[in-house]
Amino acid sequence: YFKWQNLTVSRCNFEHFPPLKLPFLKSLIFTNNKGAVSFQTMNLPSLTFLDLSDNRMSFMGCCSYHELKTSNLKYLNLSFNGAIFMSKNFMGLEQLEYLDFQHSALRKTTEFSAFLSLEKLLYLDISYTNTKIDFNGIFYGLTSLKTLKMAGNTFKENTLSNVFINTTNLT
Repeated sequence: YFKWQNLTVSRCNFEHFPPLKLPFLKSLIFTNNKGAVSFQTMNLPSLTFLDLSDNRMSFMGCCSYHELKTSNLKYLNLSFNGAIFMSKNFMGLEQLEYLDFQHSALRKTTEFSAFLSLEKLLYLDISYTNTKIDFNGIFYGLTSLKTLKMAGNTFKENTLSNVFINTTNLT
C-alpha cells in the first residue's frame, strides 16, 4: 500500500482507465489523457478531490458511491468528456460542493431529480451539455447552490417555468 495523498496523471496514453486502489489518496487529477475510453470503478475511500476532465471518456452510470467508493468527495470535475449517463442520483456523495459537467454530453438528466441528494452543492456547471430543461424537478435538492452555469442548453418551450423554485441561494 502506497500512502500517497495526491496523484496527478496528465497527457498519458492508456488502453483502459487504470484500476485504482489507493486507500490514502485524497486528490486524484487524471486529465488530458488519451485512450481511456470508459470509466472503471475505483476504490479510493479517502478521496475528496477528483478531476477527470478532458479525457473524452464515457460514463455509463453516473454518479454514486458505487462507482467511486468514497463518501468524502467534495470536488468532482467531469468536464470535456464524452457521454455521461445519469442513472444514479449521487447517493453516497452527499458531501459534494463542486460539480462540473461542462462540454460533456449529459444523458437522462431530466428523467428524474438527478441532483436530489446534493443539498451541500455550491457550484454546478452544466454548460454546453446538450441538456433540454423540460422537467421542473431537475434542480430539486440543490438548496445550497450559489453558482449555476448552464449556457448553451435549451428550455422547454423557451420558458423557465418553475425550474428554479428550489434554488433560492443562487447568486
